[in-house]
Amino acid sequence: MSHINKSKAIFCLKLILVVGFVFILLFIVVNIDSRMVQSGKALVMGKRTVNDVVDALDGRVSYLFPDIESITDGRPIAILAVKDQQILELWKQGESGSWRFIKEYPFTGMSGNSGPKLRRGDRQIPEGIYRIKSLNPNSSYHLSMELNYPNEFDLEMAELEGRHDPGDDIFIHGSNVTVGCIPIGDEAIEEVFYIIACNGYENTRVIIAPYDFREREIMPDNDVAWVYDLYLTVKDELTSFKRE
Repeated sequence: MSHINKSKAIFCLKLILVVGFVFILLFIVVNIDSRMVQSGKALVMGKRTVNDVVDALDGRVSYLFPDIESITDGRPIAILAVKDQQILELWKQGESGSWRFIKEYPFTGMSGNSGPKLRRGDRQIPEGIYRIKSLNPNSSYHLSMELNYPNEFDLEMAELEGRHDPGDDIFIHGSNVTVGCIPIGDEAIEEVFYIIACNGYENTRVIIAPYDFREREIMPDNDVAWVYDLYLTVKDELTSFKRE
């Protein structure tokens, strides 16, 4: 084979490889949903931004909440979730520091029992004091807000007990299915998502209790050694939120 023919053969081989790679890449892009679900939870990749969602919901949410400007003025917001009642409450802190009740939303699905989340796959909704870690406008469950579970306390207890995988990917989201998250339906998550986004999600704390410590005493119904101390902390947090 001449030097010229050899060069042509190498060039053709390279061209075939490049074309093949391009076709494979196109196949992947076309056949894989751009909203890839991570770990079967609510975190996905997509094209909408938080601002896109806020703009789309502005008219409806502003109509539902005439005082939306004061609700989203940047002062703290609290989300209370009571597992046995399957209720989520939205609260706003005023200029005086006192908390004002905004609205209540029922869970649209439930998973697990009373007691904290201990490990991946136990289907438990966590219990404790959390914050919003991120907002996902492209959730496979319509919209979602990721909690910072496991928090520092959860990790400390897991290490103490030798539990190496306490789990993660805990969200408040739309739809009506859950294996450890808090679903409140699509319309409800639109309202909460909008308010949290406009107010600044970093200004939000989430308190999750097995039952309403404002109405009953602490009576742990599980054998987790440290749960009583956890419940004391949650109970203390809840004392600031008094509904008239």
